[in-house]
Amino acid sequence: MLALSASATLLGVTNHMLRNIAAIPLLWVLPLSLYLLSFIICFDNPRWYYRPAWYALFAAASCG
Repeated sequence: MLALSASATLLGVTNHMLRNIAAIPLLWVLPLSLYLLSFIICFDNPRWYYRPAWYALFAAASCG
């Protein structure tokens, strides 16, 4: 479910940006780069990945 929510959020944000904000070619690169940067930060070092904190952030984001 965590991977599904991250992918769905990426698709939703990209779709909203391209349809409602501006139809600029290659604007989808910005959300994709943020998405990939979060993976780099998360899996770079074990101290970045504290599981209870990510669960709390996921619960807060899901409710929002």
